[in-house]
Amino acid sequence: MNFAKSKAFKVCCVLFICLVLMAQQGVNVVNSTIAVTQSGTWTVQPGNTANSTAWLVTGTGGTFPVTNTGTFATQATLQAGSAIAGKFGIDQTTPGTTNGTQDASTGSTGSAVPSKAAYIAGVGSGNLTGYINCDNTAIYDASTSGSTQLVALSSSKKIYVCGGLISTSQTTAVSVKLIYGTGTACATGSTNMTPAWPLQAGTSTGPIGLQIPATNSQALATAASNELCINTSTGVSVQALIYYTQF
Repeated sequence: MNFAKSKAFKVCCVLFICLVLMAQQGVNVVNSTIAVTQSGTWTVQPGNTANSTAWLVTGTGGTFPVTNTGTFATQATLQAGSAIAGKFGIDQTTPGTTNGTQDASTGSTGSAVPSKAAYIAGVGSGNLTGYINCDNTAIYDASTSGSTQLVALSSSKKIYVCGGLISTSQTTAVSVKLIYGTGTACATGSTNMTPAWPLQAGTSTGPIGLQIPATNSQALATAASNELCINTSTGVSVQALIYYTQF
């Protein structure tokens, strides 16, 4: 029998060739168990079991590796009052509605002045000063000689006078001025805010008047925590309308 031509010889040759090829590919046979090693790039698809290497994620404009690990939560809507976009606060107290945005210089009508309010202003004593808005009036209509309170004091606040009107219709001369101070009718620390304007006696009882030009940029001001008074030199009928604000 020629062994080289037998089936057994052919089988042995095939097995030998297989073993050589497996050795070249890094396949080892140990105790009838085949250990397989693989080198190169693995492609991991979503849904597969976790892999110890970073996933390769394809994004717009190229590829980038994801290196962070852990659990990440996403939110469908912004949390009310907590989201900041640049220098603007986003108010979405009512999700699903269109909410306006406002910066730090914007306030609601009637609200306190924002800390970074955008003023219409001018230079005053070398500083940028906002214009005064006199939104109140004080009225005097009496025949008092001396001082009468027009506006009560408020702690730490000043009274600003933007303008007014003063008139009389008597035949007796009278001088009128605005003052400020504390105590009863500005008696303590009395300080002139204006000169004593003389309203000359007329030949008849026709009105004689004085106008204090209204202005928002050069308002007269009391000292802080002082009241505003009008002072007449004699007890004749005088009428006054004063535009002021207090803050």
